[in-house]
Amino acid sequence: MPPAKPTREMTAAERALADRYVPLANSLARPFGRAHRGLADDYRCVAYLELCRAAQDYRANRGASWGTYATLRIIYALRTEYRREQRRREHETPITRDHQLYLVDPSCYDEDEDGRKIHALIDQFPPTSRALIYLFLEHDTLTALAKSVGFSRSCVRDRLARAFESVRSTRARAGA
Repeated sequence: MPPAKPTREMTAAERALADRYVPLANSLARPFGRAHRGLADDYRCVAYLELCRAAQDYRANRGASWGTYATLRIIYALRTEYRREQRRREHETPITRDHQLYLVDPSCYDEDEDGRKIHALIDQFPPTSRALIYLFLEHDTLTALAKSVGFSRSCVRDRLARAFESVRSTRARAGA
């Protein structure tokens, strides 16, 4: 996470203020670390960094108590990092070997003329979208599909909607 502004050395008073609230930063980072296993240390670092920034930026005459100010700043930074990690995971989720079958051999579905045309259209998509389309035909719900590939339900819904819209528009142009 890049610094919001150029950093400076903390004064002794700012360091003492931040040191007293390290347990708060730990307790705020813990649920985020549980949500993304293996990244607990990263979330703690984000919390510590934001705690130090908050100590440097805090001004008592603005009307907010230090504890409230620090909590809000840390939670905002943790949520931002959490969303960034979610987006990274959604876009980098690998397709498992079970899903490779549908990338290599889509003929296990339709063999008629329309089926071949649709498969030709689908083959133009990136591998992940292509796999989602073929897997969609096998699953009862978007939730089941999302669980099987490790994406969120909304990510699967959006990708499928874009893919199907592209297929519909291409077929409409070809038929017109």
